[in-house]
Amino acid sequence: VWLYELCDSFEGNQTYISGNLRDDIEQHLYGRFRSLARSEDALSPRLTDMLENPNRIGKQVFSRIRMVLALRDWIHGRNLLEIEKEFRIYSGTIQSAGDTIGWLAEGAFCLMGAMGLCRRRRVGLKKLSFEVKNGLPVAVRKLHARAKGHLSRKDMLLLCEQGITSVDHLISSDRDFLVGLIGNSKVEIIMRELMEKPAADQSAMLGARSDDSTGKISLRLTGTMTRDRFRVMFRERPFLLTAKSFKYLFKLAAQRRLDGDGWIDKEQLEPGFNQARYLYNLKKELGNSVVNGQDLIENDRRGGYRLSLAADEIAFDLSSLSSLDDFEIAELSRRLTSA
Repeated sequence: VWLYELCDSFEGNQTYISGNLRDDIEQHLYGRFRSLARSEDALSPRLTDMLENPNRIGKQVFSRIRMVLALRDWIHGRNLLEIEKEFRIYSGTIQSAGDTIGWLAEGAFCLMGAMGLCRRRRVGLKKLSFEVKNGLPVAVRKLHARAKGHLSRKDMLLLCEQGITSVDHLISSDRDFLVGLIGNSKVEIIMRELMEKPAADQSAMLGARSDDSTGKISLRLTGTMTRDRFRVMFRERPFLLTAKSFKYLFKLAAQRRLDGDGWIDKEQLEPGFNQARYLYNLKKELGNSVVNGQDLIENDRRGGYRLSLAADEIAFDLSSLSSLDDFEIAELSRRLTSA
């Protein structure tokens, strides 16, 4: 029900689903959706009316139902390719919709808290936000926060099926068993990362910022990818960003290098009305991966943003970046080459 209401919002409706399904398939999906919705409580009057009057449902509503059911399967760990084939929705569209609905769910969670509304439903929204963004059960949230740069969704689902849902569970598990699940190379990398992270966090909490004073490179953008995410180095530690977050970070970094001052208007980041949401996602990804990552982006409260790093703290692999399919990144890379 929450998925439907959020998909039916103004922002939720911005996700475009191409094509229509055969009438009999649409009716089958409607029946499935109706059964699931009626098993829950607190239906809105609009949704109740829709369920009681299926003859008044148009193609737009059927498209929304398709997306809701696809996102529900995504949350429950179903293979993305299978979801794509059944619902005729591209995997990238499903993931993009998941980001949008997750953002809306978190916003609703915060608003309900400010209004003092039902805590149980608020917690449900918070859980839904994580699940729909990542296609994972909320049980693996802590493991995801620490290991998402090294473990895929499939890896985490396999671990979750075996009851391994936290860092402590992972570290204490039999190594040979883990190798059989996710492979030796991943086990080596993740174990090293998890064992080293507490020491690195402790150093950062004590205020260790030695590279700031020596002019050492803090942020390195290479353009290389791991699966569908861009690999970025921050203070000699790797982390991964979604394509949209990487593009925003790259534009901010390029502006800092090109003019020194670094301020860029939100319309230069991307025309339209969604910049705040994408910047929020970027800050969250940075905050999850980098100590004080949320503080890397400054806001002048007038629609301008910039990186808090100095120009000489940022490095680019321009040969790799200029060869990317993204026209804006490639063009900015060429400008940086000639600057």
